[in-house]
Amino acid sequence: MKTLRYLSPAGAETWCFDGGNWRPTETMAEGFVWLVTDLPEESFAEIKTPRLFGRDRSAFVDRQLAARFPESTYRMALPAGGGELLDRLAPTRHVLFGVDAGGRIDAEIDALPQPIAAVVPMSMLLARLAQNRTLPADLFVVLAGEGSLRIVFLRARTPVLTRLTQTPNEPKAQLDEIVRTLRHLENNLGLPRGRENFLLLLGG
Repeated sequence: MKTLRYLSPAGAETWCFDGGNWRPTETMAEGFVWLVTDLPEESFAEIKTPRLFGRDRSAFVDRQLAARFPESTYRMALPAGGGELLDRLAPTRHVLFGVDAGGRIDAEIDALPQPIAAVVPMSMLLARLAQNRTLPADLFVVLAGEGSLRIVFLRARTPVLTRLTQTPNEPKAQLDEIVRTLRHLENNLGLPRGRENFLLLLGG
């Protein structure tokens, strides 16, 4: 990977890998470009399904995915997690992911002079990082940017929520947003109240 294009609500930036470090640049190196999105329209949706096998399960999940993100081609069903053998072969719990900003992503791709290697949402990158077995299974991952805050929450190593908020780069404002997210999880996803929660903070 030599060239990365970062797309956020603030605009687009280009980064190149040079001399062992990533550096912002106005020009792109030759070859493929990796497009990383960090957009408010990124979201996870947890669904429960009947215990189906093989193509029946795949077709059912695909229909649910199309119904949840009908306007987006940037969508996928995440692989089922661990658990007992039957839950791995025919899981009844799935997590869907989509980015409801297809027009903006398509426009960015069309404007790039180089071919695209992959479109990689920031929510998925942070979720993948948080699935490391050395980290707690239930975990908040928080990426602090300039005036923004990306929050991803994983339950049992499965991402179930992502948010991108316009938040001042101040500890109190960031903490307030994290607590607001915690209350939402307690009220809507059944996260136990009063328990100890783990947080991985990235950024300054």
